[in-house]
Amino acid sequence: MKVFIVYAHPEQNSFNAAMKNLAVETLTGAGHQVQISDLYTMKFNPIADYYDFMERKNSEFLSLSAEQMNSSIHKRFAEEIQQEQDKVLWADLILFQFPVWWFSMPAIMKGWVDRVFAYGFAYGHIDGVPQNLSGRKAICIMTTGASEESYSLKGQKGPIRDWIKHIEVGMLEYSHIKVLNPFVVYQPEYISNEQRISYLDRYKNYLLDLEAM
Repeated sequence: MKVFIVYAHPEQNSFNAAMKNLAVETLTGAGHQVQISDLYTMKFNPIADYYDFMERKNSEFLSLSAEQMNSSIHKRFAEEIQQEQDKVLWADLILFQFPVWWFSMPAIMKGWVDRVFAYGFAYGHIDGVPQNLSGRKAICIMTTGASEESYSLKGQKGPIRDWIKHIEVGMLEYSHIKVLNPFVVYQPEYISNEQRISYLDRYKNYLLDLEAM
């Protein structure tokens, strides 16, 4: 498979970083092709603005949706957006890896979605032809600051997939991407080293089973 990892964590010595490195090592070792966008290392700009476009349809008033559609038709996105869209089109599977902050993804990753999953690229119609990312799969790979118990059906917060519905449904399924079950590591900052090693072992096995999903 061709696997694209969109990764967002500011600390290079974090457990998230260890998971990202493990994913690259495991997937390439299993014969898959891997590309990665490490958003913090890239200093990816999360702000959707007029700088997103090499030229504008309307220089007097900024309508992001209109300019995104125009750039989708005429291939006039800024280079950093076009490069990320090319990775998306290349991929069979996209892994979104991030720490859960305020029950969502970090702002830098949300901004990546705002800019890369553009109107006319990830959704919408061009000359009556639907534009979407069908044929691809995606998985949310997440770490939390709260316990697994708190995210249980009877826990204080409830099931984590209820909290990330806006990601899985509102961003991914809306773009016709098939969403697979997430992989969640609960409280890596507070658990024992043995438990962290166990999580990494489970994640490695999870990655090796991806083709069967």
